[in-house]
Amino acid sequence: MDESLFEFHSRMERQHWWFTARAEIVRGLATQLFEHEAMVVDVGCGTGGILAVLPASWTRVGVDPSPAAIAVARRLNPEIDFRLGEAPSAVVRELPQADLLMLCDVLEHVEEDRGLLSSLVDGLTPSARVLITVPGHMSLWSRHDETHGHYRRYERADLSRFWEGLSLSPVLVSPLNWRLYPLVRALRVAGRGRGRGVGAHETDLFLPPRPLNRLLERLFASEERPLVRALHSSGPVPSRSGVSWLVILEKLAIGRGDA
Repeated sequence: MDESLFEFHSRMERQHWWFTARAEIVRGLATQLFEHEAMVVDVGCGTGGILAVLPASWTRVGVDPSPAAIAVARRLNPEIDFRLGEAPSAVVRELPQADLLMLCDVLEHVEEDRGLLSSLVDGLTPSARVLITVPGHMSLWSRHDETHGHYRRYERADLSRFWEGLSLSPVLVSPLNWRLYPLVRALRVAGRGRGRGVGAHETDLFLPPRPLNRLLERLFASEERPLVRALHSSGPVPSRSGVSWLVILEKLAIGRGDA
């Protein structure tokens, strides 16, 4: 991602419905996974918006290779341990202690996405959880993806690569942002027709009027409750189509994974 976008993203993270609702959903799921205090490592933390909403009593470590992103993250949330560097090397000591590893909209930026995930999972101890979000469906590909440095958007069939052959077991695999999928799809189609993003900096990000922004935030964030139910019941997820995918995995003891 262009370094100049990080200041823009830090403003969006604090206000835009997509960022605030996604953070609320991740917090809700993370706190359901762990009844007590937890240690979380957020790889590709950007400007730190998701770590900032997790419980202050948790040990929170974020790592990102962008100096601009880490500078913003440290300024906004000085109480969180933010590291400038590449994963896993920058958090090699923390991974064995981590209860939760997060990669929120990160793997699409990495050419060798499975290689990065494998190197991180190697450092985890059994019973640790991995929470991943990635953009869904190449049919939604737009100038927004190009501006953000995406290599791909993911289809449902792609997701099993995340755990195939690794000591990981899926806990929850679900579409994300399904309630606003028709709206986002329409915006992406409109953007492709114009040959550019519908928002600032050649992205699809723009801040709607406050009442509309709040409505969109509530619609997206309302997906938390059915996701929590699916997490506890291991039952069916609420939808087949979403703008993104959410995957929660568990690190297994050696020999328990399905190769």
